[in-house]
Amino acid sequence: MQDQSGDVWIGQWSGRGFNIVNPDKNKNQHFRFLKNSLKADWYSSFLEDHNGNFWIGIWGARGLYKFNKESGEFLADRYYASDYSNMAVRHLAFDGKYVWFALNNQSRFYNYNTDKRKFQSYFKEKYSSYEFSKILDISAEKQNVFFVTDNGTFSKNKIPFTEIVKTLQKPEQNNFEFQKRKLEKDFRINKVNSILNLQENVIWVASNRGLYKIADNKIEEHYSTKNQDLQSFPTDTIWDITFQEPDKLWLGTENGIVLFDLRKNTFQRITYQANKYLSSRLTSFLFEDSKGFIWIGTTDNGLNRLDPNTEEILNFIEIPEDSSTFWGNQAGCIFEDKTGVIWIGGRGINKFNPENLTFTHFTENNGLC
Repeated sequence: MQDQSGDVWIGQWSGRGFNIVNPDKNKNQHFRFLKNSLKADWYSSFLEDHNGNFWIGIWGARGLYKFNKESGEFLADRYYASDYSNMAVRHLAFDGKYVWFALNNQSRFYNYNTDKRKFQSYFKEKYSSYEFSKILDISAEKQNVFFVTDNGTFSKNKIPFTEIVKTLQKPEQNNFEFQKRKLEKDFRINKVNSILNLQENVIWVASNRGLYKIADNKIEEHYSTKNQDLQSFPTDTIWDITFQEPDKLWLGTENGIVLFDLRKNTFQRITYQANKYLSSRLTSFLFEDSKGFIWIGTTDNGLNRLDPNTEEILNFIEIPEDSSTFWGNQAGCIFEDKTGVIWIGGRGINKFNPENLTFTHFTENNGLC
């Protein structure tokens, strides 16, 4: 996460805290929840709300915590459900009014009113007609909240909220309801991998059963290998989607990259070929930077950068004897900060230097926890 002041927050599953890095000032700060302890310092989620408050989900400490960035201290604002043995917060989202969060591998979820400092809890048992056992992700924008579950994607309906009256220790349930966005009439989508919202009431969904276009809560198009007209569609397992202005979608699949021309309604497959195209067909993410380049992470052979105008693809893979190359076989995540600097997660943090196509690395030796 990059906050409003430009600092980059980096959480790790190392048990040794988290870092706040300022790329411009070359400043790296290290923080821990419990000093000299590995019990709680596994960080899963960071969030900044509209008032500039910072919220952190801590894997080992069971709860949602408020963090004072200036003092480096965790504050008393903490939500803990005493009736829950595992309160590991994994997913955070902010819709402009509420901080939404879900627990690891659980079906219940919560919101927090940052102005009133009160919580509300929701239990899947109240919605028995919708069968899901855990929430995989939460996305929120313009007061629309979407829940990706192990049985499809759900959205918050627009009925008014019941006034929150209980204390932090005993939040009250209300009549919140799920509205399931059905992706087919005769079967369920078991795995939604990515959601892209290009315009109001239009959502693109990448899943293990192809690509879906949903408009006004109704499925408008379904693209899959079962469609005989889509011979260039390589597989139904689509991991990620990114949009390129003005009318193209890039799809990251288990068999490489596919370019979808929305205007022509055609697909172009970009296949794996060593030293010429992608470094691997096993993609992990897609990302378009501010200069229009498409970045393609892989799970087993580094990173790629595609120039859509020239169709040139640059492969960035680790060369052990060259310290300026990308570090890591797997490129797990990517981020562009407010100054245009590209950061990639691999073996540590890789900072891309566009002038000479090299990388600067941040690991434990540089203070990374």
